[in-house]
Amino acid sequence: MLLVALGAIVLSLSYYGVNQYFDTRESEQSTLAQSTSTQSTSTESTTDKDDKSAKPTDQATDSSTEQSAKDRSDKDSEAQQQQQETLEENEDEDEDEDEPDYLRIAGAVLDDAGQPLEGASVVAEEVESSSAEDTAPQATANQYSETTDRLGMFEFNNLDEGEYELTASKGEEYFPARMSTRTGMANAELVLQRVSPIRVFGTVSDEQGPLDAVTIRTLGTRIDVQSDANGGYEIVTAPMRAGAPPVLDFKREGYQKTRRRVEVALNSEHEAVQLDVQMEADSDGLKFAVAGQVLGPIGEAVTGVSVRLRSSKFDRGYSARTNKLGEFNIPEVEVGEGYRLNVMPSEDYEAYQSEVFSLGAQDAFFEIELDAAKFASLSGTVTDLFGKPLPGFHLWLRGIGTSAQSPLAVQVDGAGRFRLEELRAGEIVLETRSRPRLWASNIVLEPGEQKDVDIPLDWGTDWLLGRVVDAQGEPVSGASIIVSWKEQFRGLVSESRRDLRGDLEGYFAASNLGAENYTLIVQAPGYQTFRGTHQLSGGAEELVIQLQ
Repeated sequence: MLLVALGAIVLSLSYYGVNQYFDTRESEQSTLAQSTSTQSTSTESTTDKDDKSAKPTDQATDSSTEQSAKDRSDKDSEAQQQQQETLEENEDEDEDEDEPDYLRIAGAVLDDAGQPLEGASVVAEEVESSSAEDTAPQATANQYSETTDRLGMFEFNNLDEGEYELTASKGEEYFPARMSTRTGMANAELVLQRVSPIRVFGTVSDEQGPLDAVTIRTLGTRIDVQSDANGGYEIVTAPMRAGAPPVLDFKREGYQKTRRRVEVALNSEHEAVQLDVQMEADSDGLKFAVAGQVLGPIGEAVTGVSVRLRSSKFDRGYSARTNKLGEFNIPEVEVGEGYRLNVMPSEDYEAYQSEVFSLGAQDAFFEIELDAAKFASLSGTVTDLFGKPLPGFHLWLRGIGTSAQSPLAVQVDGAGRFRLEELRAGEIVLETRSRPRLWASNIVLEPGEQKDVDIPLDWGTDWLLGRVVDAQGEPVSGASIIVSWKEQFRGLVSESRRDLRGDLEGYFAASNLGAENYTLIVQAPGYQTFRGTHQLSGGAEELVIQLQ
């Protein structure tokens, strides 16, 4: 009950400020008291009236006395029935209040300027993985819907414990927003981005000066324009989806294709963005083939595997697959530096990555020998930072570096335990795919090892309430806030990240915190980026961040 009340307080504080919250709460309590008083007076008046009407008089006949008694009996039965219904309603309310916090998900829907959105639709759908081999969450039949109140807030109760996909929407004016979270989340924040056009203009040039006849096209659409004699262009575009700025392609014969992302703040009020681009000429048409053969540890041909070639200098890549002899051929590769070959084989072989090399004015041939795959097993317990097991957490395992380990769903039981067999040896990461982002890294599996580890995660009951203001103390609305944490535990590194957005009054709230020391990064258009640390003292507290 304490956490529920605390959650409601902090959420209200987050979106309307300290004074507004207590004013609203006092008003609601006053209204409730008046309603209770009115009901009490009405009950007493009705009771007195019933008693008077039920009294027989000296002149009453036997029939009127019987009728009066019958009326009194009917009224008594009706009163008892109403009293029973009231008791049942109160019991239902008590049951709701006694509901465990870990079976709820609460949060709010804001627009990209930090304005709470009333009347937004929020759908919660339970997700689960049926087996450890699944590479994506599976939807279940459990789906719930709510509509946000005047504070933009919503709450789902009586949920089955686990992870849920939340989808918020509000008409055609906004892009839908989605996030994954788990039961117990007290401040699930969904930000709806407005669907608004963006005018992009600028100049296209090379080392010699402006370029005309350059075709500029918005990626994923047929919208294109051409640069004029002075290299100038102007194109009206829009994001393809929420949180994804438009991408423009610049093409001209004799030049390398250039791709640029239009960086626009989500809450920016500017409809025009300047984007100047300098294109590079093709390297005199010098292109050659990269070929080779992929073999196993005993000389067997490794067939059907993906071979990828990429240059860090040109920011472009090529790919091919091996044939039945293990051979591959990548034609028309541009001469240059910074190339690296990668082979992603089946589970029988280890992944391969070459050293960085340069491609000269001749074909290149590579003979690649793969090592046999080496395996290990991993078990452990998922806990909070105090060592208490976290049952039912959904985690994912993925390999990093040269590890060819495919992503695996990690099934955590009711005691917080998990066990995985036949894992690729190498470095792995265990992580959530829900918010907040929680992950554990620096876990190395040696060939043949049976490793058992504790996985401490930043999941708790503390809150951090903050406000972003400018140098004059005025609120900065719609600021982007990142609350992160990192700590080492016996070689393992555990980290967390919470992405938040300030409201119109500059307030923000981070919930379900389990650590003490956090790093904050705050950004807002027109202000310098703030970076700092903050130590929690427990419970809910308020932090003021001033931007310059």
